[in-house]
Amino acid sequence: MTVIDNTPRDQYTASSGQTVFPYTFEISASGDIVVLQNGAILNEGTGAGQYGISGVGSDSGGNITLVTGATTGDVITLYRDMALDRLTSYTNGGDFLAADVNNDFDRLWLALQQNTGTSNRALVAPNTDPLDINMTIPDKDARRSKFLKFNSVTGNPEASNFPAGDFAASGMNIYSITGDGATVNYTLGMEPGGDNNTQIYIDGVYQQKINYSVFGAIVTFSTAPPNLSSIEVMVIEALPVGTASAPLVSFTQAGSTYNSNVQRKLEETVSVKDFGAVGDGATDDTAAINLALNLGGNIYFPPATYIINGNLTVGNNTTLIGSGKTSTILHLGPSNYIHFSGDYSGMENLQVYKTTTAGNYVQVGVLNLSDPAQSRFTRIDNCKFDLGSFPSFVNYACIGNYKSFDLRVTNCLLTTGHLALITKYFSSQRITFENNVCDLKVGANGSAELVKIEAIYEAYINNNTFYSTGSSSSSGLLSLLTLESGSYQTMVSNNKFINDYGNGIRIENADSPTFPGKECIIENNIFESNMTNANCILSGNTSVTNFNVNNNTFVGKVTFYGDGATIDSNYFNGDGNTSNTGIILRGDDLVFKNNTIRGYQYGLTLGSTSTSRMNNLAVIGNYFIGQDSDSVTLKYLLGNSSFANNVIIHETATGTGSLYCLGSTTAASEDILTISNNTIVSPSVTAVAINSMNGITIKNNQITAATRYSL
Repeated sequence: MTVIDNTPRDQYTASSGQTVFPYTFEISASGDIVVLQNGAILNEGTGAGQYGISGVGSDSGGNITLVTGATTGDVITLYRDMALDRLTSYTNGGDFLAADVNNDFDRLWLALQQNTGTSNRALVAPNTDPLDINMTIPDKDARRSKFLKFNSVTGNPEASNFPAGDFAASGMNIYSITGDGATVNYTLGMEPGGDNNTQIYIDGVYQQKINYSVFGAIVTFSTAPPNLSSIEVMVIEALPVGTASAPLVSFTQAGSTYNSNVQRKLEETVSVKDFGAVGDGATDDTAAINLALNLGGNIYFPPATYIINGNLTVGNNTTLIGSGKTSTILHLGPSNYIHFSGDYSGMENLQVYKTTTAGNYVQVGVLNLSDPAQSRFTRIDNCKFDLGSFPSFVNYACIGNYKSFDLRVTNCLLTTGHLALITKYFSSQRITFENNVCDLKVGANGSAELVKIEAIYEAYINNNTFYSTGSSSSSGLLSLLTLESGSYQTMVSNNKFINDYGNGIRIENADSPTFPGKECIIENNIFESNMTNANCILSGNTSVTNFNVNNNTFVGKVTFYGDGATIDSNYFNGDGNTSNTGIILRGDDLVFKNNTIRGYQYGLTLGSTSTSRMNNLAVIGNYFIGQDSDSVTLKYLLGNSSFANNVIIHETATGTGSLYCLGSTTAASEDILTISNNTIVSPSVTAVAINSMNGITIKNNQITAATRYSL
């Protein structure tokens, strides 16, 4: 038997059910071969998962026959693995047979082939290397948990910790092409560096490497792709670790089939710390933050305190996003501010703080009144505005709104010594102030107002809590909410107003008398005011028109001057205070109806005088109970006024009359008042007392009193 020069290893990719696999090398025994199916060792035998063998001892090999047919794609590997031992022994004077000698020599050559096959698969230095090369790897302790690299000078192997730049990462570039049925060469936007750095799909079908080749930036197909076919060429670009470019790193969100990249994902939210903001409470971060704001989009502020000793300018489509109104703090200098000058901008989940102040915290719209209107759709949500100390009077606001459109302030906490929000100077339209808590620290200055709505068309003040308590004097508070000149179609609803001093709501037109407020609605609110020092509502100017005050609860006093107002279905509670008037009305064409009034010294009286009379007053369907003195005083009327369908329960022995009607010292012929269909219970004082008033009609009243009428 001879030994043929060959490699003692064969490998096959099986077809479905294939059982026979040739081995092309010699073995001297059936145990000298190893059979692997997908890397698993099979045993010789006749059972399932085993194999039979033929051709043992033949120098051209034989066949391995599987008992169970292979599955398509199974990898079958066959290689020689004979034991390196000697099976014969020669003795002096014994037989020296050719068969024995040939067999021993054959085994030696077979062993050499086997070892050569193994060494050929090992890492070997080429013969051209220097004689002093040392390919010995480092010992176990030196190489443990390390990677193998080769010294840049000697080329010898050594252990390494994978330094950045020595190995490669990859990015994916995609080129989309449309086939025309004729072209086979297509130029890409880069050189892939070889076929293996590409994946190509035609109409979604993967193309094997044998169907195309790549040279430089040109991909050449063996057959032209069909006309109008969709060709997608994916090029894998190798990059040094640490220098991979974000646009080249693909990103696919879990559950999505859309392929994006890391740069697009990172750009969804940009952190101010990407631009050098420190946030240590000491370093001035103004410049870094403005750089981030110049980029636009969502600008994230990680939890920190950011010192801002300059002004911030927020342009179009830019939102400042913090991690929470107690964890992200923008600490402004006394005269510095955040200016929202663009459209669709805003801020959320952060705190704006000043130690002391010399101006607004946030400015929405213009900085100079001569500038044209700007800033639309600004949103401020879930923010906190706070001040460390409250100086003597400084005309500032947490949020100043001048010449803007559609500002929304929601879910914020605003603590101030003067103004939480002011909107004025006309050209502003639509503001929503909703679900906020406003705390006015009174006593610091004498003209403090929480929210001032002036010179605006369409405002919504809803579901807020306004309070100012604990001041030792009345000088600190002017109002919790002021509706000033030019307040047009303002809705004030479902709020709570709590004040020890000043006014819950103040309505006036002192700043611009030619543009009084009109067509405003105040409804479903709760007012709690100190009975001695405060008012729930104070409207001291009759030029305001067409207000509706409906379904509110008032604990405290109300003074309302204005023409064309309707005051309907409210509850007025004097809380047993016997030294104040509950409601004072003045103005023409007023309607006061369906209200409940209890517990004041005087329930309802009029602010008219002999020289400034009221026209066309209607007091209808109200319920007066528990007043200490006159329940209702009507005086100095003109036109057609009426007092009808009311109920008065007057239980005390004080007062001129439960209903007291007063005219001039000399009765005026133009006094016209109809008193009808009322129920008056007044055991101890006159039910209806009339003094110097002409033109009164009294009819269909039910009166229970010691004295029904006094003229």
